[in-house]
Amino acid sequence: MQYEIAQRARRRPECARNTPTPNSAAETRHLADVAGTEISDALTTLWGGCAPATWNRNRAAAFSWLTWCAAKKRWAAPAVPADAERRRENVDHTKAVPKTKLERLLSRCDIPLRDNL
Repeated sequence: MQYEIAQRARRRPECARNTPTPNSAAETRHLADVAGTEISDALTTLWGGCAPATWNRNRAAAFSWLTWCAAKKRWAAPAVPADAERRRENVDHTKAVPKTKLERLLSRCDIPLRDNL
């Protein structure tokens, strides 16, 4: 799992600054030995400085996986602590230009292309 996190973070350099290496000591531990605070610390270290949407996505993935481990596999798994709560995302009210309007604007020959939009 650590290796997968490192690989994903390499593809997203803005969040790769604190990515653990695949050879870290965490690979040799059992899931039951991991405390909930360690999960929170790992989330904060890996994605604490990223955008709220990135934080929420990765927090949800960790929460979902830990829930799956506990519910489906019946493994002793830590829970994501309350201090690793979801972050509020900014609402984007911008709207895309409808395809028909865009085609209409781009097909006009009386206006130079760069002035169409």
